[in-house]
Amino acid sequence: VGLDFGADGSALGTTTAARASRSFSPNGDGSVDALRLRWINGVAMDSLVLKVHRPDGSLVGSAPVPQLAAGARAFDWNGKAGGSRLPDGRYVVQLVGTADERTFRAPSARPATASQTARYAVTIDTVAPKVASASASTTLISPNGDGVLDRTRLAMTATGATRWSARVTNREGALVRSASGTGATASLTWPGTDTAGARVPDGRYTVALAGYDDAGNAAVRSWVVTLDTAGPAVAPRATPSTFS
Repeated sequence: VGLDFGADGSALGTTTAARASRSFSPNGDGSVDALRLRWINGVAMDSLVLKVHRPDGSLVGSAPVPQLAAGARAFDWNGKAGGSRLPDGRYVVQLVGTADERTFRAPSARPATASQTARYAVTIDTVAPKVASASASTTLISPNGDGVLDRTRLAMTATGATRWSARVTNREGALVRSASGTGATASLTWPGTDTAGARVPDGRYTVALAGYDDAGNAAVRSWVVTLDTAGPAVAPRATPSTFS
């Protein structure tokens, strides 16, 4: 009863946000590799399967669902049917359960109608956004307040991206600073400080900008930025050492 998607709230409907919440990229990259299904079992089920249909109603395959107990249930679908990952595209999923010789279906017995496809269809998309441009104003900074190379500005635009993240890590890989936003263009102005605003030690840091599409695919560009506030050493010398 009440098939829905995502961790919370509702992902049903035809809005951009709803369609995005029903998109995923099961490619093993650790970003939106599964799609969460949520529903309520009115009774304990004897069996439960997820049937996957094309938008024209033809059956692609099915996957077993182990959530048989009564009550609110959730299942993370990995994009497989019949043991194989499905190609990129739109699909309509249907839960079919049996209990005491009765059959239960959600969202309905015929889920691939035009109205239900618009409301419930899910999208498998493993194609990453494409980087259109990427730049760094400098990869050497000396944030000592003298007005020269006190910061660097990095930017990247990725076609197809709807959100972005920026991460600064040190040579050990520890996170120093991060930022995120929406849209296709990621940008970060970094003055050599951590998240608390304290200046970090001199050294080499990696700044990575990533643009993500609705399914979680990412386009990434990174730069190594050197932070150096040590001025050149001056060694006074006079020749000859005495004069008159």
